[in-house]
Amino acid sequence: MLQARLPLSWHTTLAHARSSVHHTFSFRSPIVTRIPKHEHPSSLPLGCIRSIPRRSFSFTPSTAFPEVLTNHGSLRGPTPSFAEHVVRTNGTKSFSEQVSRPGVRKQVLFVLLGSVAAFGLAAAMTNYETLQLVQIYRNLSLWSTEPSNKELLVLHEDMYADRVRAPVVRIINEIGYTWPQSIAGFAQWALLQIVNPLIGSDEGRRMCWAIGAFNGAIFLLWRFKHLKPFMMRHFTHNPLSGKAYTMLTSTFSHATPLHYLFNTLALASFGAATAAQFQQRAMNSETLPEGTVKWQLLAFIVTGGLMSALTSHLASAYIIYPRLLSRLTSSAMQTVRGRAAQAAAGAEIAKEASTILPSLGISGAVYSAFVYTAFAYPDTHISLIFLPNFPIPIAWGATGMVMVDLLGAMRGWRFLDHFAHLGGAAFGAFYWVYGQAIWEHARVTALRLWSWWLNVGPSPEKRKGWN
Repeated sequence: MLQARLPLSWHTTLAHARSSVHHTFSFRSPIVTRIPKHEHPSSLPLGCIRSIPRRSFSFTPSTAFPEVLTNHGSLRGPTPSFAEHVVRTNGTKSFSEQVSRPGVRKQVLFVLLGSVAAFGLAAAMTNYETLQLVQIYRNLSLWSTEPSNKELLVLHEDMYADRVRAPVVRIINEIGYTWPQSIAGFAQWALLQIVNPLIGSDEGRRMCWAIGAFNGAIFLLWRFKHLKPFMMRHFTHNPLSGKAYTMLTSTFSHATPLHYLFNTLALASFGAATAAQFQQRAMNSETLPEGTVKWQLLAFIVTGGLMSALTSHLASAYIIYPRLLSRLTSSAMQTVRGRAAQAAAGAEIAKEASTILPSLGISGAVYSAFVYTAFAYPDTHISLIFLPNFPIPIAWGATGMVMVDLLGAMRGWRFLDHFAHLGGAAFGAFYWVYGQAIWEHARVTALRLWSWWLNVGPSPEKRKGWN
């Protein structure tokens, strides 16, 4: 570099060299000590300058990427990476600084407390309704024997049918008396077509229909454009947002019609089968009387959705996020140089951050019911929507879908949330093994808390005043 600046005057060259050496190395250069102090710089011939021992000067005309110095002024260590250059020169934060690792403590705590609360409330409601059914059975029965769980379940269905049938009969009679005969018959027929499926279905299917209707109401909110920012913030779970409650709200949220219809139909099918297995277990249980299974099914679906969302969140924190860091710090990223470095880094960070996508939908809970049904009824055959005429064993279907999700999770497919599906499937298998014991323990605990409340809580007179 010194040779390239020979056309300059000696004084200018020396001054530039001094400033460069001082800026870069922070110690006096040997060039200065070799020049006699009594000689004026202008009197020195050009050969003197050329005879000075050359030393490799390293200075940076541009401050875009300054050299990195140690405390002693020497250059040590490997060349700074592209990300470090961008941070030190342009003030751009790295990916790990801009997009921190998703937190997990708050989310894990929320799922655990939410699952306990769901099963606790479901156990309390089941105990309350079962106690009412036992009292009604005792009043109707001519014998003093205690009802079995099967008799309680049948009584519950009969009472529901009576509650629905009474107002429907009244409406049909009113239509026949007041409406014109030309349309009265059609109106009565249409009403019966709506009511008969409700009366003839079991409570598990009705609970799935109620959940589907609730999901439909949330789906309609997505149709309003001015509500979409609100829905994106509060009804989708983004692992990078730091929120925990969205793992619950996103479970019942669907943004597209096909997503909503598919999940609703699948839930009505496998959820009803799961409830039928709950009823079968209740009939075979001698621990506690049980007259309804709808609340257990609701807790199962809510917990399945929470567990699937938590699995997806943990995968984002411990699998997807490290992949992004390794991709951004690869050798290909360090080849980018120039004035566009800051823009390129920002674009790359935005691109890689978009890999962690927000999720929504009840498909994780559907997977829980699907796998539970496969364990409960291994000889059952199912038909796929796109192949309705080719039934396959449910065990094959469940195994195949789990394998597809495993492959999608390993390959990084982004069209579906494969980690959420795997989490839902794992919860369904777990509940098949331990679900009955967990449910009975929850009911016993709820009964003990209710007994403690009656004995230690407020007096009966004060409780009556609350009603």
